[in-house]
Amino acid sequence: TIMQSGLKKSERRDKERVDTISATIILQYFMEQNRL
Repeated sequence: TIMQSGLKKSERRDKERVDTISATIILQYFMEQNRL
């Protein structure tokens, strides 16, 4: 149904946001380690 497809779309958007945040945190951690 339309409601189900809308829900999946928002779930996909949330996952992309989480992936972006995770990548940023990992990158910052990597930079901190290289500085030492």
